[in-house]
Amino acid sequence: MSSQNNNNKLAIKFRCPGELEGLLPQPVPANLGVPDWLKAMPTTAFSALNQQDDETVKRCPPFIDAMTCGFLIPLICDIRVEDGEISWDNAASTQNATRRAAEMLQLIAATREYQFG
Repeated sequence: MSSQNNNNKLAIKFRCPGELEGLLPQPVPANLGVPDWLKAMPTTAFSALNQQDDETVKRCPPFIDAMTCGFLIPLICDIRVEDGEISWDNAASTQNATRRAAEMLQLIAATREYQFG
């Protein structure tokens, strides 16, 4: 953990190889990336099993903490899993995307300056 200024504030520093700057999405605080389905979820819903309204996961503090604490590290493209197959949407061809992903992993592996907490 590093401290900044004289306030002894804790900081998390994310680093990115210069070659990937602008290509990789930046990390964002998790509380800024709460999914729309969770925002829209009611706090109670009718339970057919109990024949009454019960609280939803939106009223579960550990779940809310898990969804809002920390950081999200977005992927460079959307990933789709259908019928046991994994694919991704990318403007580049699959071959170019695979090559770029391999290059990025090599660059990330060569970047040794990661600081978390």
